[in-house]
Amino acid sequence: MPPPSPSPSRRRLRPVAVVAGVLSAVAVLTLAVVWISGPGPRCGGPLLASGSCAEPLGPRPRADDRPDPAPAGGLGALEVSSNGRFLQFTNGEPFFYLADTGWELFHRASREDARRYLDTRAEQGFTVIQAVALAEKGGLDVPTPAGHLPLVDEDPARPAVEPGPDNDYWDDVDYMIDYANSKGMFVAIWVAWGSMAVDGPEVLDEGNARTYGEFLGARYSDRDVIFVLGGDRDAGEGANTPEVWGALAKGIRTTGTAGHLISYHPWGEQSSTDMWSNGDTVLDFNMIQSGHKEKPLEAIAEQLAEVYRKEPAIPVFDGEARYEEHPVNWDSAVGWHVAGDTRGAAYYQVFAGAFGHTYGDGAVHQFWEPGMDAPYEVRDAWYEALQHEGARQMRYLKELMLSRSYFDRIPDQGFVTSGDGRATRSESGTWAMVYLHHGGSTEVDLSALAGPVRAVTWFNPRTGESMPGSGTGPEFTAPDDDDWVLVLDA
Repeated sequence: MPPPSPSPSRRRLRPVAVVAGVLSAVAVLTLAVVWISGPGPRCGGPLLASGSCAEPLGPRPRADDRPDPAPAGGLGALEVSSNGRFLQFTNGEPFFYLADTGWELFHRASREDARRYLDTRAEQGFTVIQAVALAEKGGLDVPTPAGHLPLVDEDPARPAVEPGPDNDYWDDVDYMIDYANSKGMFVAIWVAWGSMAVDGPEVLDEGNARTYGEFLGARYSDRDVIFVLGGDRDAGEGANTPEVWGALAKGIRTTGTAGHLISYHPWGEQSSTDMWSNGDTVLDFNMIQSGHKEKPLEAIAEQLAEVYRKEPAIPVFDGEARYEEHPVNWDSAVGWHVAGDTRGAAYYQVFAGAFGHTYGDGAVHQFWEPGMDAPYEVRDAWYEALQHEGARQMRYLKELMLSRSYFDRIPDQGFVTSGDGRATRSESGTWAMVYLHHGGSTEVDLSALAGPVRAVTWFNPRTGESMPGSGTGPEFTAPDDDDWVLVLDA
């Protein structure tokens, strides 16, 4: 997130009335593969290995349809894969973490707003919503649209819970989490923004962190959630320490939430390994924050790759990458990040070994609309920004990754011998992919494949469409100068 700015005023608009959309079942599709011996069809989506267009699959089975249902809210419990690189359901089915950043969801959105937001993100194929329980900007003293505050006297050990349903802050949080779960999405609960431990209001410490964690763990043990500690503050500064966040994590895990994953949100250009090493047992997966500065995609990918290489292996992803419609370097005079920037960061990092990715939008994360103060510079209302180009395109990355063997995917930048492409492949060499941010030509090391190239496909990250390629390599040329993914099957 950008550096702190003055707190918003208490002035708000009335919640906007919305009509809840109907979720379409999110299909997991298989990527296009075209035989070199002859051209294949051009599809409005991925192709099958036979060269025919894929039919959408049905919705993911719910937990109660499985032989061993998990004790969660219905989607199923998550765990780390045996090789320490990915997340999966406990039945072994892969889980691609595709998150949207909804930081202020619990604080600034009404229930009607939440339904509109969650309906849209579910339809767009997201699998996780990231939202903050104790929000950064006015989260403790500016009431929600329903007039609620989260704590009594700003004390995390005293959540403001009233008897009965639907009449306090946490009832609204329950409602939004349940609604997200009903739409097929997990909620990653940022338990408290880092400012609560560092630069104000400093309300979280070793004395109350465990009690607050016990409250969260007990309340959300039967829901499909992930818990995230910290929030965008320098590791070791003030009370932003392993002792405080570790106590909170212990509180969560003492209340029957052993099956719920936990991670930590680091400061910009840092990683969770700046707080705990991979050998510690506090976190289930690592997170980096590449942030919103102007820097090359190669640098963003290398930040993640550095954490990926640490031992013992645990999964890693970027929990806060450059947002679409966010000022570059937090200065609109420099420019605004656009959809191509967000796509580039997503593909470069997943191809560097990330188990998933987080998308964000400069207006949506703060749920800003005209008439409100904007904590950060913005130029679109959140409900208009829901349909920004990048938000509609992130699902194609998920579908691409799920279209091939999943748990043997490895990053392999040595596969590209000439050009600027970013590569990933199966460890067995049965397939390989190269992302080209600006098209052009690339040469690859065909000896890394299991055999001769039998199929070449160009996958379009902007549309999710696939088209046949040609040649046997080692040089391949993209259809134009936009971004493309070269897919090779051996």
